Amino acid sequence: MSILSIILSIVTVFNIGLGAVIFFHGPRKKADLSYVATVLGIIIWSISIIIFWEFSEPVVLFYALATSYFAGVVITLGFWFFANEFNTPGALFSYPLTRVIFISAGIALVGFAFFSPDFISAIRADGNLKIIETGYLHVFYVAYIIIVMSLSFIKFFRDLWFGVEPEKKKQILYIVLGTFITTVMGIFFNLVMVEKGNSSFVVYGPISTILMVGFISYAVIRQNLMQVKIIAAEIFAMLVSVVLFSRLAVSQNPADFIFNGSLFIFAVIFGYLLIRSVAKEIENREKIAELAEELKKSNEELKRLDEAKSEFISIASHQLRSPLTAVKGYISILLEGTFGRLTAGQIEALHKIYVSTEHLIKLIDDLLNLSRIESGRMHYDFKKTNLLDLAKEIIEEYGPNLEKKHLRIIITEPAFPIPLIEADPDKIRQVILNLIDNAIRYTDKGGAEVRFYHKEVGGKEYLGMVIEDSGRGIEKDDIEHLFTKFVRAERTRKLYTEGTGLGLYVAKKIIDDHEGRIYVESEGIGKGSSFFVELPIAG
Repeated sequence: MSILSIILSIVTVFNIGLGAVIFFHGPRKKADLSYVATVLGIIIWSISIIIFWEFSEPVVLFYALATSYFAGVVITLGFWFFANEFNTPGALFSYPLTRVIFISAGIALVGFAFFSPDFISAIRADGNLKIIETGYLHVFYVAYIIIVMSLSFIKFFRDLWFGVEPEKKKQILYIVLGTFITTVMGIFFNLVMVEKGNSSFVVYGPISTILMVGFISYAVIRQNLMQVKIIAAEIFAMLVSVVLFSRLAVSQNPADFIFNGSLFIFAVIFGYLLIRSVAKEIENREKIAELAEELKKSNEELKRLDEAKSEFISIASHQLRSPLTAVKGYISILLEGTFGRLTAGQIEALHKIYVSTEHLIKLIDDLLNLSRIESGRMHYDFKKTNLLDLAKEIIEEYGPNLEKKHLRIIITEPAFPIPLIEADPDKIRQVILNLIDNAIRYTDKGGAEVRFYHKEVGGKEYLGMVIEDSGRGIEKDDIEHLFTKFVRAERTRKLYTEGTGLGLYVAKKIIDDHEGRIYVESEGIGKGSSFFVELPIAG
C-alpha cells in the first residue's frame, strides 16, 4: 500500500470516528443527521479512491470510480440539507420541488456514472498511473456539484449577513472555512483535472476532507462543550483499539497472536472503563452546573425581592413618620397644659402615649436608615462637630425618662480640651441617641457615665467616647453578633420584645462611614456594659 493510501486510510478512520461521535451524541436533529450523511459519503468516497488507487483490474477500477461519483452526490446533498437545517430551517431553494429536482438529478447522474459510456468512457492502467476518459455527461456532474454546493454556501453567507447569535456566527465561519477548502480541492483534483484527462491527484481530494470534517465537528460539538471530554475519550479508545487490532491481524505466529489479542482485549476493557468514568464525571458536572444555574436564578429572585422589600419599607416609613411626628407634637402640647389643666391620670396616660410614639418614630427612623443603607442612598453632610456638646443636648432631652426610672447619667468632662471631629451631626446624634436609649432601657438602678478620651492609631488621632452603664450586661457569646442586622442578645430579646435589632446595626454603619470604630465590652450578665465610639479628629 502506498504512503498516500495509508494517509487516506488514517483520515478515513478519523472521519468514521467523528461521524460516529456526532451520530451518537447529537440530539438527532435534522441538521445532525444530514451531517452524518455527509460524513458517510466522505467515508465511501475515501474507500473507493483507495481501491481505485491501489488496484489495476479494469472492472475494479470502473466500479471504484463510479462509487466515488455516487459518494460525491451523497456528500453534496447531505451538506445541502445540513445547510438548510443548521441555523434557520427552510433555507434558500429548499422548497419541496427544488428538493425533488436536486435528488432526482443526483440519482440520474449516479445512474449515468454506472451505466452510461457517455459519463465514464474508459479507464486504463499505465503502471501506477490511471488514465480516465470521460464523456459529455461528466460535465453535467461537475456543474451539478458546483451548483448545489454553491447554494449551500449562499445559505451560510445569508445567515451571517442577516445576523445570528455570536456563538452561531463562529460555528458558521468554521463550517464555511473547512468545507470551502475541501470543496475547492475535491472539485479541482477529482473533477476538473479528471475532466482534463489527469487523474494523478484524485487521492488528494478525500485527504482534504479532514479539514471539512474537523471544522464542522468542532462547530457541532461546540454547542455542547461538556461532551468534549467523553468525545476525546471515545476517539482515543477507538484509535488505540484500531491500532492493536491491526497488530492482531498481522500476527506472525500463535505467540504473537495471543500477546496481541491480550493487548487488544485489555485496550477494549480499559477504553470502556475510561469512557464510563469520563461520562460519570460529565454527568456530575452537568448536575452541578444545573444546580449553580438554579442557585443563580434564586439569588437574582431574592435580590429582586430584597429590593422590593427595601422600597416598600422606605415608602411605608415615610408615610408613617409624618403623622407620628404630628401625634407626638400634639401630645407634648397637651402635657404642657396649652389646652387646659389635665388630671394626674390623664397626664400619666398621655406620657405613656408619648413614650410609645417616640419608640415608633425611632423604629421608623431605623427602618428608613436600613433602606438607605441597602440601596446606597445614605448621604452625609460632614462638618466640624463638638461631640461633648452633642452628648449634653441628648442627655438633657432624656431628662424625663431618667427621672421616671430614677436613673442618672453623668458626663465626666475630660481634662484636655475637646477637639472637634469631622462628622455629620445629625447622624452622630442618632448613634448617641441609640446608645443612651439602650443604657436607660436595660438599666434598672444606678445609671450611666459618659467619658471622653484621646487615642492615636497608625499615626491618626481619634476622639473616643464611652457610655458605661450599670445595667444587665451582655453575655460574651452575644457580643460578636450585637451589631448585626435584626440580631439582639438572647436575654434582651426575652425582656423587651418590641425591639428590632436594627439600632446598633445602623449605628455601626454610620460610624464605619465616618472611618471610625464602635464596639462594646461587658464582663457578663449583671455587670453592666460599655459602648465605645471612636471618631477621627478634624484636621
